[in-house]
Amino acid sequence: MTTVQTQILSLKGSAKMVTEFFGYAVQTILYSRALYPDTSFKQEQKYGLSLMITTEEGVKTFLDNILKQLNLWLVQKKAQKLVLAVKDVETDEVIETWRFNVENSSEREEEEADVDKIRRAIQNLMRQIISSVAFLPVPADDIRRAFDLLVYTDKNAETPPLWEETGPQLVAHKHREEVQLPGFNTGIHKVDALVAYKVNLS
Repeated sequence: MTTVQTQILSLKGSAKMVTEFFGYAVQTILYSRALYPDTSFKQEQKYGLSLMITTEEGVKTFLDNILKQLNLWLVQKKAQKLVLAVKDVETDEVIETWRFNVENSSEREEEEADVDKIRRAIQNLMRQIISSVAFLPVPADDIRRAFDLLVYTDKNAETPPLWEETGPQLVAHKHREEVQLPGFNTGIHKVDALVAYKVNLS
């Protein structure tokens, strides 16, 4: 008989766990989708996996600022979605989006949680992100790409002074595919993941 070891997970603890996941997920996508050279990353062990994290100071600072604000919104239960959009620099066309929906699955400030089970679910999602290169189109060498990171919040969320409000970033091409990825639930925050991409037709 297996005994499940549960512990009390606070709202702040859940927000920290989700924010940390987003940090690793974004960097894994940047690496696996070759948005920066391999030499701009180093290996780090997390979730029982060898993940690649950026060594580019500009990217680290940008991401740290986003995650700090995201963590605050998660604690306030005002974060709804994080989207990483990959664009063609020349045309500004969105060719790929990674969408992570966030739902508040509890109104309470604390919940009993099986933290090992949550970490295994996050590990499974990270594995899916890493293995996505198997089905995502390989970008043409002559296409210069960049990424945007968007956080969707409740209307009453206070936006930091230097942040810009923007419209939705969608893969609008008629030849568009979507793949649902597994999510995870801390008992306080539920995260679902989906990648959408423009299909390259030969």
